[in-house]
Amino acid sequence: MKDTVYLIFSSAGVHKMTKNLPALHSGEYAVCLNMEVPDAYFKAAIPKAQLTLGEEQMITPPVTLDVQSAKDAMAEQPKKKRKRDD
Repeated sequence: MKDTVYLIFSSAGVHKMTKNLPALHSGEYAVCLNMEVPDAYFKAAIPKAQLTLGEEQMITPPVTLDVQSAKDAMAEQPKKKRKRDD
């Protein structure tokens, strides 16, 4: 049997497993598991497996922040007049 599932977890533990790409809440993480299970597993009463995630499996997107570009963009926008509550 071959299948792909997503395991959703946080620092509190495992939350769920789904076959569809998950929407994550704050503090949740997901790992895509490509499973390949030999037929012999289905003959055992309770098969066991172990999953260990190391830092080499972690994908961290690069984050860059250009403060000067943000300042320039804000300076180009016309200032809105504030209404006074008289």
